[in-house]
Amino acid sequence: MPTQAACHKTKNTAFINPNSAKPAAVRAAITMCEECPIRRQCAQNALTSGSGLNDSGTAPASDVIQAGVVCYGDFETMMRLSQIAEREEVPTAVREQRAQAPDRCRNCHQPMVKWHRAITPDGYVKHYARGFCTECRSAYTAWKRENNVGSAHRGLRKHIDRKRHSAPPKRNTVLAVQMPLFEAGV
Repeated sequence: MPTQAACHKTKNTAFINPNSAKPAAVRAAITMCEECPIRRQCAQNALTSGSGLNDSGTAPASDVIQAGVVCYGDFETMMRLSQIAEREEVPTAVREQRAQAPDRCRNCHQPMVKWHRAITPDGYVKHYARGFCTECRSAYTAWKRENNVGSAHRGLRKHIDRKRHSAPPKRNTVLAVQMPLFEAGV
């Protein structure tokens, strides 16, 4: 008879969503994994059960508990799972981190700050997209055309019925001001 995982018929939801589970449930799940007869096989499966960006292969599991490890899909998760799986070689596929915005604009080379609604400090410009500042939007549009980069929003925008959602048309009427409202002492 094949050996089953200790978590096979558990009702503990921490295994599939540890971020929203109570800390006691997460500890109970980890304890259950540490006593599991197939922990090593579970770690081997967890090393390749995630998906990489751009279909670049596989990555460690993410947002689950497997082999007694709370998996985040990062390098540390991969190293802990590799130790449990007793692998000498470590898989190289790890989720790629999003590139940070550069310190200076690609076009005007002025120092940039992250986009925000507050007033920008003197000598700085706000980041707009892909290394361009808000003042170089036309250069960004030209760069997108040259590099065949489409807009993510095209096709996702909701169509607006201009007759129903626009301001009422202007009429050539005279605005009547009620004078008693503006008299002094009222």
